[in-house]
Formats: sequence, structure tokens, C-alpha cells
Amino acid sequence: ATHNVKDYTLRQIFDSRFFANIRSRQPYHPNLLRPCKIIDHPHILAEVVSKCDARPTYPGADTILTDPAIRKHLESYSAEYAKIAERSWASDDYKSGHSVRVPFYGRVDLYEIYDWLFKVAHQQVEKPIAEPPCEEIRRPEYNKPQIKS
Repeated sequence: ATHNVKDYTLRQIFDSRFFANIRSRQPYHPNLLRPCKIIDHPHILAEVVSKCDARPTYPGADTILTDPAIRKHLESYSAEYAKIAERSWASDDYKSGHSVRVPFYGRVDLYEIYDWLFKVAHQQVEKPIAEPPCEEIRRPEYNKPQIKS
């Protein structure tokens, strides 16, 4: 944590450098089956905590970053799960990572709806952001998903 909810409003906390840094890195990968900065991309959590001088809020909370055994396990788990997630994302079920079934809409092409978001995700994989901006990220509006047959 970088702020305590007892001392700051939620708005101040969500506008903090810590949360701005997290938002600026999202999505962490174009494969939406790998969305988590803790489990799927443990290096992201370590970078954000280090960059923003975040501190644990209870004893032992920092072991996820400081305990070599836990770090090794997370990195190994992440790598193994990535293999499964990549095969699934490239499968016909997801139409090579473009199409998902959305309740009440049907099948939608994510690259049509969130083109700008996937550009960011591909950039993260190719060249991670060295120094993400700390101000609030303004994202463009998007169109309501269209039903695909």
C-alpha cells in the first residue's frame, strides 16, 4: 500500500501514483486468459511495488515479493499456465484470440471493440513501458458490442 484508507479518500487512493501505475500497464498481455499482475505476471507486481515504494499492510504480506521460494513458485506457475492459456487463446473457441462469447450479446470480436486496448497490450509484450505516467489514464469510449452469429 502507499496510502491508508483511514487517512485518504478512496478517490485520492485510486488517483495515487500506485494505482495510476497499475492502470497504465493494463492490459498486461493481449491474452485475456492471463489478466493477473500477481499470478500471471508476477514481475509486474514487483516493478509497481518497487517503483511506487509500496509497503505491506500486515506482517508477512511482502513475502510474495521477498521470499525466494514463493517467487520461484509463482514464476514457475505463471510460465506453465501461460503455455495452457496461449494454446486456449489461439484455439477455435477464441478465434485466435479475437473472439469471445459475451452473455446477452453472443460472440464478439474483441479487436473490433477494444482495438486501442490490444495495441497497448501488444506494446507491453514487445516493449514494456519503462516509466508509466502517473496521472489518470483517459481511455477512449467504445461502441456497444455487436452480436456475431
